[in-house]
Amino acid sequence: MSTKKTVVVLEDDVAIGELLEYLLTEENIEVKLFDRAVPFEREMEQLHADLYLLDIMLPDGDGYEICCKLRKREKTSHTPILLISAHFENIQNGCNAEGFIKKPFHIDELMNHVKRQLQ
Repeated sequence: MSTKKTVVVLEDDVAIGELLEYLLTEENIEVKLFDRAVPFEREMEQLHADLYLLDIMLPDGDGYEICCKLRKREKTSHTPILLISAHFENIQNGCNAEGFIKKPFHIDELMNHVKRQLQ
């Protein structure tokens, strides 16, 4: 990856959010971390991302719905989105996310998904 990429992470589990931030930063990727849907949606218009990592089950929102909102916006309609959840059976992909990562995830698998989307 030649230029520094930015990944926006929406993850309510603090430990997982910090792990993702650490892993991505180690790969020279800028990370913008949110732990709730409301602050994320408040800043959504100003955010620049090369990739979104969205947890689906959030205490104040739904990552799947946020994915659909991002797809409807011209600015983010083609930005890659990876959904993350422990509840694979409840996933619908009507928002056309590029992929799904099941929790618990293997770090190598997650990073391979991320790097593939950032190419």
